[in-house]
Amino acid sequence: NTPEYLFTFNEALRLSMADGITYFGDPDFYELPIDTLSRTSWWRFVLSPIIPEQSRITRIMVTAIDITAKKQLEEALKMSRKRFEAVVNSAYDGIISVNSESRIELINTAACEMFGVAVEINSETDFVAKNADFQQLVREISQVALETADDVEVLRATHLNGKPVSEVLTDAIARIGENMTLR
Repeated sequence: NTPEYLFTFNEALRLSMADGITYFGDPDFYELPIDTLSRTSWWRFVLSPIIPEQSRITRIMVTAIDITAKKQLEEALKMSRKRFEAVVNSAYDGIISVNSESRIELINTAACEMFGVAVEINSETDFVAKNADFQQLVREISQVALETADDVEVLRATHLNGKPVSEVLTDAIARIGENMTLR
């Protein structure tokens, strides 16, 4: 009974070796969780082809690196950020974080109310609020609203990343898979 991660790894190896394809570029790598006894560990497998003079792959060197600690730190950082955002959003004081390019990175509800900006992006479910693409979309549309918009119709016509906000929202609906409305 072969573990599932070996099937995934063997498939990645097979694809890398497929028909002795000429190799140009960086090595392939795959990050896989491996369940052993009482814990799950994460491993990065780096597949580096060994190319003889004929410029065809004949063998692949595989390097395995334990990245469990890195994955745990990433998860801890994600949880810390969620707690930080919850505290900032529940604050009664207006909080705005601006990056070195003078772009707003974070703005809470109180700040939006102080500056007269109230942008609502409604969705059919609450789950979309956890989506990083949705969160970035809200930040970008809020930034545009702060800089240029007097009302929702002006905001919908204002350009964001080379497209009207209404079109950016339509693209996000298709990408995220969640119906959204701007009010």
